[in-house]
This record gives sequence, C-alpha cells and structure tokens, in this order.
Amino acid sequence: MRSGLPEIVGREHELAMIDAALRGALAGQGQVLLLSGEPGIGKTRLAQYASARAAELRMRCCWGRAGEQSAAPPYWPIRQIVRDVVDDEVIAGLGPAGADLAQVAPEAAGGWAAVGKPGEDRFAAFEAVTGALIAMSRAGGALVVLDDVQWADPGSIALLGHLVRGIDDARLAVVLTVRDTEPVDRPELATLLAELSREPSVRRLPLRGLTASEVACQLSSVAGRRLDTGTAALVGRRTQGNPFFVRELGLLLRQRAGAAGELPEAVRVAVDRRLERLPAGAAQFVAAAAVLGEPGDPAALAAVTGLSLPAVLDAVDVATRAGIL
Repeated sequence: MRSGLPEIVGREHELAMIDAALRGALAGQGQVLLLSGEPGIGKTRLAQYASARAAELRMRCCWGRAGEQSAAPPYWPIRQIVRDVVDDEVIAGLGPAGADLAQVAPEAAGGWAAVGKPGEDRFAAFEAVTGALIAMSRAGGALVVLDDVQWADPGSIALLGHLVRGIDDARLAVVLTVRDTEPVDRPELATLLAELSREPSVRRLPLRGLTASEVACQLSSVAGRRLDTGTAALVGRRTQGNPFFVRELGLLLRQRAGAAGELPEAVRVAVDRRLERLPAGAAQFVAAAAVLGEPGDPAALAAVTGLSLPAVLDAVDVATRAGIL
C-alpha cells in the first residue's frame, strides 16, 4: 500500500473497483459504488481509501455521515456535504435555485436562506443539491462519500436516489456505505437499494469475511509478530474473517500470547449491540443456540425455547441476516 493510503488486507477486487470508479468519474462518467456488509467488515475503511486515492488524483472530496440517533435534523448527512461544497461561486452559479438549496441546507445557502421555501418544492431542492455537486466536480472531479446510509432520514434517502439518477455525465463519484444486517423496517431504504440495482452507473460491492490467509496476514500485522497456523485458524473461525474482530483479537495477542480464545471488550460490546437489535423471539433463540453450541437442530431448539418450529426457522433467518449466525 502506498504511503498516505490506509492499510487494507485483501480486498484487491474492491480496491480495483474504487480506482476504476474514480478514473471513470474523471473521464466524465458519473460513478456510484455501494459498499454493503455487516458492522466491522471494512466498509468505512474502503471509503477512506477512496478518499485518499481521490486526493492523490487531486479530486475534491467531501463526507456526510448518518447517525443512529433520531434527533438529527432533516437531510443531516446531505447537509454536511452541502456545507462543505457550497461557496459564493457555487451560489452565484445556481442563481435563483439557491433558494431551493436553502430547503436542504439553509446555513450553506448564504443570503438565500432568508427567502427559502422550506418544504414547498422537494424536487426543486433535490435538483439544486444535484446541481451544486455537479458544479463542484467540473474543475477537477469530485468524490462524495455517504457513510451509514441505513440510518439516513427518509428525505436524505429520497435525495440520494435523485442524485444517483442525475450524474451520468458528471465528473462525480459517489461512495455509499450501508449495513445489510440491520433488522429495521425501512421501506424507503429498501426502495432506494432496489432503484440503485437498476442504475447502470451503480456498482454493488457486498463485503464478506477475509480468507484464512488474509486473516493470518492481518493478525500477524496487528500482533507485531508472525503467529502459528493454529492460532490464525482459531481466530478465523471465531471471527468469520470480520476485520474489526480480527484486529481486536490481534491487539489482545500482542499483549498476551495465549489470548486467542478470549473475548476482547470491544468485540463484546459490538456483539451485545447486535443482540439488542434482534426481535425478542430471535434473541431467545440465539441464547438457546449459544448454550447448545450448534443451531443445526431446529426441533431441539423449538423444544428448549418453547417456540414453534416456524418461529425457530424465522429466528434463524433473522439471526443470519444480522450476522449473529
């Protein structure tokens, strides 16, 4: 890995796709990359690589992050980007459309904020944001990153769909990261993901666990020494190749050579948070499966939990999607 770029183990295909997307954007072909996977699988890390690579190519880069908290104002992840992008030159180029931009980010639209029309014309606001980002990308190309899209508000999700459909000829690359393990009922998010799958500019990159050799490589790098194959294999089985889990175990092994079977506190917290999001029936099933040691016998789990067999099978599906199984 070149100096200035984050160190990433494996992911050769994904890194090549990021490089190709940035080059494509510079050539005037708008690009969208959708990085999906469970927490800790490396989505944000790859987005950081995209930012560093874009900087090498002298492209402008801006980030927006959605938060799990519901108290964020409307369009919060988009507002972060617009505040970074919009300046007097962009406002001047937008003309009267600056009033529409103020619907999404009033603090970024300068004098237009006072005469904005919040909520009156959402389509015009979406067009203004798209126009501002395209204008920002014309000189040297640009990268826009939206992290944790699964927590974005409905307005931001709708705006994202509009943006993706409007950048075919722009010097703009968009990287989206989304958890595909969150058991939340978000029909607007499901609609967006379905729409993105039909857009020719969109490339989906679902991330899976690292291979056994990649786990051994990351583990040795973090632990500061080459580890034996048995230890690497144990960590691979316990983590299923999740880079965050591998890193935390590597840090533990750096302190104590025989710690491969222990549970780092950061991993415990991460797993607890996943369990908290499970529906009650699925959580009960996971607790029973942990005691039995193997969720391979649905009838036995039904007997232990008191759940019906269909309920156990549904719980298996929920826990698998959440990355627990």
